[in-house]
Amino acid sequence: MDNKEILKLLPHEFASNEAEITAGSLSAQVLNKLRENSAELINILYRIDIAEDKLKKAFAAQIDTEIASAIANLVIERLLQKLETRRRYGSV
Repeated sequence: MDNKEILKLLPHEFASNEAEITAGSLSAQVLNKLRENSAELINILYRIDIAEDKLKKAFAAQIDTEIASAIANLVIERLLQKLETRRRYGSV
């Protein structure tokens, strides 16, 4: 994964001073949003354009940390898809 390019695509709510993004670090940020402001988290995920059916599966987990981990993986997966599309069609 090209972390610099992924970091550029990451919404500012998840931005950090880290040089790279990992599923673990993103999961911690998602967990924080999930616990403190779930409406904002849903809004962010909508802007990233995460598929609703995938989100429903992620939210089906019983434990907050599992939900956050699943969502973090969905975010990274979607950002990689966007990056690949931009590379393919010359937007990057």
